[in-house]
Amino acid sequence: MKSDAWRAARLAGITLVGSLTALLLAGCVPLDEPPPGPDTAETAASLTPTAEPTSWDDCGKPTISHAEPAEKGWRIIGAMELKIQDGSRSTTEYFTRSLAPSIVWEGSGQPSDRFTEQISEVIEYPATGVIVGHEAVADMFQGVKDPGTTLGYRAVEEISVPITLSCGDLVAFGTVNTWMNNETGIIDCSLPAEVEPELPSNMVRKQWCPDQGSN
Repeated sequence: MKSDAWRAARLAGITLVGSLTALLLAGCVPLDEPPPGPDTAETAASLTPTAEPTSWDDCGKPTISHAEPAEKGWRIIGAMELKIQDGSRSTTEYFTRSLAPSIVWEGSGQPSDRFTEQISEVIEYPATGVIVGHEAVADMFQGVKDPGTTLGYRAVEEISVPITLSCGDLVAFGTVNTWMNNETGIIDCSLPAEVEPELPSNMVRKQWCPDQGSN
């Protein structure tokens, strides 16, 4: 009887050890490792609130909004005359200027200039760059071949765009002074003027056509 009891207990122990070995091999019962969980450092970082910027230098990407542009009218930035006579060409530069957009901020604590490109993308008008008056007129004169006198000009239609920048608790208000259209054209002073007096061609005609202008 004792022999039979000892044999049964021994067989039960072998069966138990075999079962545990099978479970360990199958990966079902990890003995010393804790259960898997999220990375502790990543979790702590995700729960840490982002510090609000205390100055515009700390702002990565501000929120930019704008109002409708206010039209300010046309401005002449270049006027030249081309004379072609007896196969010779000569030009007279009456007026030229360079024009660049500007941003005027209200109050102190102005935002950094590094936001200018972002402002231009949002308002969809130039906030950077320079437009030069005489260059486009001189290029246009290259296509004029007929003898005679030709008056050429370049003009821009100026606008102002109110903008607001915000970044955390920082808020700034400003105005972008820029242009919405630019025009390059040729005038024949012997022809009658166009009807609308505010057109840049009529502004140039009045100023520089010999029998109509002040020159």
